[in-house]
Amino acid sequence: MNSNTTGIFHLPNLCLIAGNGRNSGKTGFAEALISRYSGHRPLIGLKVTSILPGEGSFHGSHSHFEAGEGFEIIQEVLTDGVKDTSRMLVAGATAVYYIRAHDHILEQAMKAFLDKIDSNAVIVCESGSLRKVVKPGIFVLILNPLNIKSRSLSWKDHADLIIEADEPQKAKEFVTAISLNENGWQLCS
Repeated sequence: MNSNTTGIFHLPNLCLIAGNGRNSGKTGFAEALISRYSGHRPLIGLKVTSILPGEGSFHGSHSHFEAGEGFEIIQEVLTDGVKDTSRMLVAGATAVYYIRAHDHILEQAMKAFLDKIDSNAVIVCESGSLRKVVKPGIFVLILNPLNIKSRSLSWKDHADLIIEADEPQKAKEFVTAISLNENGWQLCS
């Protein structure tokens, strides 16, 4: 983990995938990426939910999260393919984790997660909020015109790859635009 002067740390082995709402194709894209590269190197799947007031409808059916809890890191063990994290495991991830954190302590939660894994681990992560504290090797933004999460529009300025897909399954077609090498995730030239 490299840190720069702004406090955002650089993780070249992290591919960060965000979308402008639920059902935009983030998990399908993550699955395709994991499936494509899991035979080359061990990959860790990660889903991060940043809790902000008024955005409950964007976070699916997770159990209630109390304000006093701060953050939690849960390792996925089920391979039933029901939850996004389970789907990443089925796609070939070596391990998959779910982080739920209040937005103001997202950096603390991510540092706790990084302490749990190998420092050279390759990570495929679903999260937009995490971009505030991490500069990934690649930041992918998937835009579905049927979903609108207003704060996702600010992520456009930081995205390395913007995919516009009106159907979630179309997003995974763009997985070939990304490569993984000894320097981490990169856009194909």
